[in-house]
Amino acid sequence: MKNSYFFMKKTLFLFALVTGFTLGLSAQKVQIGDLFYYLNDNDGTAAVTWDKFGEKTNYQGQATITIPADVSYEGKNYRVNEIGAYAFNSCQMTSVVLPDNIETIAKSAFEKCKNLSSIGWGQAGKLKEIAQNAFSNSGLTTLTLPDGVKTIWNSFNYCSRLQVVTIPASLEEIKAPCFIGCNSLTAIHVDAANLNYCAEDGLLFDKQKNILLAYPLACQNKRFILPESVTKIGDLVFYEAGEYPQTVILHAGLTNIGYQSFFFSQLDTLISYSVVPPTIDTETFKECYAVMYAPDESYMDYRTAWHEWVYPLSALAEGVETVQTSSSAIRKEVLNGHVIIRRDDKLYTLDGKEIK
Repeated sequence: MKNSYFFMKKTLFLFALVTGFTLGLSAQKVQIGDLFYYLNDNDGTAAVTWDKFGEKTNYQGQATITIPADVSYEGKNYRVNEIGAYAFNSCQMTSVVLPDNIETIAKSAFEKCKNLSSIGWGQAGKLKEIAQNAFSNSGLTTLTLPDGVKTIWNSFNYCSRLQVVTIPASLEEIKAPCFIGCNSLTAIHVDAANLNYCAEDGLLFDKQKNILLAYPLACQNKRFILPESVTKIGDLVFYEAGEYPQTVILHAGLTNIGYQSFFFSQLDTLISYSVVPPTIDTETFKECYAVMYAPDESYMDYRTAWHEWVYPLSALAEGVETVQTSSSAIRKEVLNGHVIIRRDDKLYTLDGKEIK
């Protein structure tokens, strides 16, 4: 699921329809200083907009862009409260400084700003929403969201240099998976006072830790054991996972795995302890070729519900380490010169036959 630039190919008329929802039909586009704005005479606000829509020459030559708090046009003052849709899309800037007034950063505002590594957020805490793809494909290396932000979307996908994310106490809603394709991401941190989300070992969960929402793809854990409080793996969590993790172990209490959770994952092994196969989406394991293991009594149910390369736990392939959870242990042993599998107090051959 790569980012689509469909809207960037649309006509200016369609773009006006998009911006009209936030700016109002009375908005007019003007240039003030080095920047362009939509001015709204109804409420005296201004939204920064683009110079050249969707082009690499958009605001060309400006390394640092500082957005003013207020602008004046034809004798009237306007409060700058929004970075409009596509405003700096594809711009070559390295840093941006936002005023305290900014309340919204609209869709794709800084998308494809490959050199953008620094954001000055302002201090007043008025920024409430960062919209779809606002910073996707940008050059950010660290991200500390300002306190006051309440909503983000898929705002930071494919930021390939992004390494660390910090989420403030104010964040109330993540409306879409927002760190897809961030292949350098090592950890996500969440303020302990946040009422909606939490982090543990660099992973992002809902506050109750029932839903795994994001797994940093550069955390270098070869083997990931899902925490036993988790009942759902969210959408796209392991999407395009590369070298890590190599093995994922799912406990018996997991009930649901979300949309494209393992899509294009290079995972080697997936082990599930749930007797009843967790529900999945039709594309949960698309283009994922991991060998999967499930309880002996229900692995055929997994083959029906998931796909045909699910094998019984007793037939774990040679080379897999001992697996220990709260309810079961599996390990490889040698008996009379033959490699066998011990599961709790029973022995099995590698093809799943119990040794009496």
